[in-house]
Amino acid sequence: MKRLLAILLCAALLLTGCTQPGISTVNEDEEISLVLAEPQPSGETLREDGQIQTDFSQHTISIPEEEYFAAVTNDWSLRLLGELREDGENLLISPLSIGQAIGLAANGMKGETLNQTLGFLGGGISLSALNQEYTAQRSRLEGYRDAAVRIANSIWYDESLTVREDFLNLASSQYSAEIAGTDFSSPEAISRINAWTEEKTEGKITDLFPELSEDTALCLVNAVYFNALWESEVPGYAVLTGRDFYPADGSTQKTDYMSSVETYLHAEGASGILKPYQEKDLAFLAVLPDGDLSSYLDSLTGEKLLSLLDSAGTETAATHLPIFEMQMEKSLLLNNAMQNLGVGDMFDPTAADLSGISGDAGDLWVDQMVHKTFIRVDRKGTEAAAATGMAMEAGAAEPVERKAVILNRPFLFAVMDMKTKTPLFLGVYESAA
Repeated sequence: MKRLLAILLCAALLLTGCTQPGISTVNEDEEISLVLAEPQPSGETLREDGQIQTDFSQHTISIPEEEYFAAVTNDWSLRLLGELREDGENLLISPLSIGQAIGLAANGMKGETLNQTLGFLGGGISLSALNQEYTAQRSRLEGYRDAAVRIANSIWYDESLTVREDFLNLASSQYSAEIAGTDFSSPEAISRINAWTEEKTEGKITDLFPELSEDTALCLVNAVYFNALWESEVPGYAVLTGRDFYPADGSTQKTDYMSSVETYLHAEGASGILKPYQEKDLAFLAVLPDGDLSSYLDSLTGEKLLSLLDSAGTETAATHLPIFEMQMEKSLLLNNAMQNLGVGDMFDPTAADLSGISGDAGDLWVDQMVHKTFIRVDRKGTEAAAATGMAMEAGAAEPVERKAVILNRPFLFAVMDMKTKTPLFLGVYESAA
């Protein structure tokens, strides 16, 4: 019988201490979700100069082998942001949450469905290599002493569905997934999923899933919580109130800025800053294009983002960074964006192969994939949260000359894992309204 799969992803960033997450079973009132999608590379070549060259249908990535996964991750993150972005609107996604969820779901895929996912998420690397990348990142992030990062996964399956034990065992052992049976015919199912998400994101993400089909058979959920303070808190006297911000439409808006001196970044077409958190492997990235944001994003690739990060040195810049908060009122539906990026089979009942989870090819497919985020940036640090879901059927110093990066017009920003050079959260700030 054709059944639907729901995949939910959620993530949160906050500013205080850290805890160590563990593996446990899901309580009866909890639920689960994930996210998937990826374009398949047409070929991968290790060049004589030690670089890997992968030709996706849209462009080529050519970078040192040790940075390949980071470049691919940055690339799909930027392309997904581009698919979802609307001119003049603020937007935030969590590549960490999305990637972790898709990685878990990929272990239940086979055939072309798996190939598309691995192509999108890992540039064609093997499933075992993908699992290793995400397991290592999750273990490292959760082990930080000066930041709290908690990554939670869960799987909820309808009691009428027979789920393969090897999939559940891998989900538990490699992704620390909580697992439980539930009754999706009950109107309480959505409430339990959303409550689980809200709990794991410290209340920042509510009502992630607006509805579920009566044919929903499985929900996979990922939640990420992050809490970190700036390395140096911005003092109150360095907050500039009621200053101008200039959106792309030519209007003028008022907002508050925090003034500080940060590590300067520069590359063709843009300049930016890195603002470190107390945990040295984490930093806030802000990128100000020389021209308009839309044109810059159209040309920005994962490889170019790595080059921008690699430009960091001893040079600093005086910067004005807006104090802002973004709260999505409704979850984003990612189906069309993921299909536009080359991952379509999982959404197609005639092509999806999730038989590694249950049944045969075509018995399960993704009916909807949703994502919801929150972020707050102030003089103390960054607080953010995100959730994604898929549903399947069956101080003063001596004056020095320095650069200035004044973020008073649309810019790209990210909360970066500097160890892997990949974004935990990625967004655009286009309006102070």
